[in-house]
Amino acid sequence: MFYGALDDFMLKILMVCAVVSITVDMSTVEHTEEYYHAWIDGFAIMVAVLVVSGVGSIVDYKKEVAFVEKRNVTEKEKKVSLIRNGVTDHDVHPNEVLVGDLISLKVGD
Repeated sequence: MFYGALDDFMLKILMVCAVVSITVDMSTVEHTEEYYHAWIDGFAIMVAVLVVSGVGSIVDYKKEVAFVEKRNVTEKEKKVSLIRNGVTDHDVHPNEVLVGDLISLKVGD
């Protein structure tokens, strides 16, 4: 999911700009004391991209987990009304329907 979050076009542009910023700043330094601080802007852009991607992937993961849990709860609640051996009002899960059962359909089924 983290790799998918990094696949955003704007984040790709920001990463390229960060590399260009570091390269240009490091190559155009005139004084040696400025050399130790020239990389900070580009590095800050990279950290921001990683933080945004990390938070986005965590949020996407939590949404995916919640979706799967909701789907599992909904799947367990499914019931089918059927007639088995002449007795009506059997409410069973669709996986428990046997050969010879008559399914009772109502409006909306």
